[in-house]
Amino acid sequence: MYGASIMIPRYQVEQGDRYFNDRPMSWVGGALFMGACAAGHFTLVTIDTRHLTCQANPATVLKILQEERVAFALLLPYILYDLLKLDDSAISSDLSALKVVLTTGQRLDINMIEKFKAKTSANVTMGYGITEVNGAVSVIFPYGDFYKQHTTVGYPSEHSEVSIQNYMDKSLNRIMPINTSGEICIRGPGIMTCYLNNPVATKEAIDEDGWYHTGDVGTMTPYGYITITGRLSHFIKRGTVIIQPAKIEAELMKHPKIHNVQVIGVSDPRLFEELCACLIPEKDCNLTEEEIRQWCDSVFSDDNLDGLSSAPKYFIFLEKCPVKPNGKTDTLALKELAKEKFGLD
Repeated sequence: MYGASIMIPRYQVEQGDRYFNDRPMSWVGGALFMGACAAGHFTLVTIDTRHLTCQANPATVLKILQEERVAFALLLPYILYDLLKLDDSAISSDLSALKVVLTTGQRLDINMIEKFKAKTSANVTMGYGITEVNGAVSVIFPYGDFYKQHTTVGYPSEHSEVSIQNYMDKSLNRIMPINTSGEICIRGPGIMTCYLNNPVATKEAIDEDGWYHTGDVGTMTPYGYITITGRLSHFIKRGTVIIQPAKIEAELMKHPKIHNVQVIGVSDPRLFEELCACLIPEKDCNLTEEEIRQWCDSVFSDDNLDGLSSAPKYFIFLEKCPVKPNGKTDTLALKELAKEKFGLD
């Protein structure tokens, strides 16, 4: 409730407005805005997340926005992507009630945003949120100059402090200068108390001065807006789900014909990233793509909340992995290889 109520004034929505959100209620993106509806006296309109994530279903989204007269909608980047694939005549139909669209979870092309705004006449805002800080960290002002803000994830929420700190030595707690890269840290009343029954993880995340260390790398502009440039730990962001490659690699290593594997994220126009498994088969083993794909389909469950399986979409077979001078796997070289092999952006 706290995280939602302090951000509502920025959206300039009114009591009685209808709000669309397809996020599961067990996710912060669902629970946070259910609280927003209670705090702002809105009507919540929702749908099973899997209907929109597993496959493109823009006609359903459009129908909901139109028939329910939705004024404020949380539309993830892949939903915007799907909607813009519709004919101009379809998307330009009656969306007069739609005031503001909030999107989050991925970096967005400003041209995509401007195209959506032109077709719908709705304002678009982007936000940055984390479960451990009660969801909302920052959000772009939807009625402000989007070109001035679009490379950022917005201005911090009220009653919260955001600092960019030296991540090379967290013990220093040194705040970095403006426009200088560092770890994004947050402090305020919305910070979690602890990780349940995990004091070690809690101590690593929250320092003695009360700063929550997000693990996200970014900068702060002279006007106080936040940008995100990377992540301290390696992960893959597919849709709005964070995927740890190590878990998928551990499962793939159970296949008797796989000697080594590296799972990477590759570009996807709809979901931002997709999974690609770079495999080194065991010596003298004839492992085919069809064989490993069928095996993955049987091993990886599709019971994720977004309905997508953890099975890789792409497979590359290698004799050896490219390595950096320090001996570590060169994931950038693997990404370039995948980009060339599959014709990805």
